[in-house]
Amino acid sequence: MPRNVDTNAEDLAALIRAAHIATPVVLVGHSYGTNIVRRFADKHAREVAALVLLDPPPQDVGEFSPDFERADAAQRGEMLAAVRNCKMGAGAGKLDAQLPEFSNCLRPPNPQFSARLNAAMHANKLRPAFWQTIISIAETNADLYTKPVSTSETHGAIPLLILQPDTPFEDVPPEYRKAMEQARLKTQQAIATTSTHGKIIPIAHSSHDVQIDRPDAVIEAVREAVRP
Repeated sequence: MPRNVDTNAEDLAALIRAAHIATPVVLVGHSYGTNIVRRFADKHAREVAALVLLDPPPQDVGEFSPDFERADAAQRGEMLAAVRNCKMGAGAGKLDAQLPEFSNCLRPPNPQFSARLNAAMHANKLRPAFWQTIISIAETNADLYTKPVSTSETHGAIPLLILQPDTPFEDVPPEYRKAMEQARLKTQQAIATTSTHGKIIPIAHSSHDVQIDRPDAVIEAVREAVRP
């Protein structure tokens, strides 16, 4: 704790060491993960051959829509209150008691997962630490996303490719889409300039989940990043 970009980047470093993965590596990050791999590159530049960033999310949307910023803060407050309630239930050992005040804390088993995996996920959610982790992530994300990209961020000459899908906000209320798109374009342009080999690649026929909608584009970006 806190579960922020720095701790996640160090977890990634520990994973690479534990798995005995040869470096330098090409790191592919999606959404929030783009912040993690960029921070890893900040701390371990010699271990990174290239960065491929799948639709880095917009930062500082409030610059374009104060209404969005207020609505987002209110929604986050409601979510945090609900998660803190679940943490309280977990601490009291009551999440499994089918009490109405904790009815939204646990989901039914996912039919796409094995019984063993569902059981492990269920057991994890009965621990207060699980809910505290969610709280920490939400709080640190708020601090991250309400600010613009830091002007001190730099990645030297590391190849940095940003995949920019054409329909990332279909699930966003229409009144906020323009502001989010303006913030997204500004954010991604700022990230691209952090490397002398930064590049934005438009991706057609894709939502925010580029790796699902256009895996071919991700593969080609990795190939381009390592091409001599």
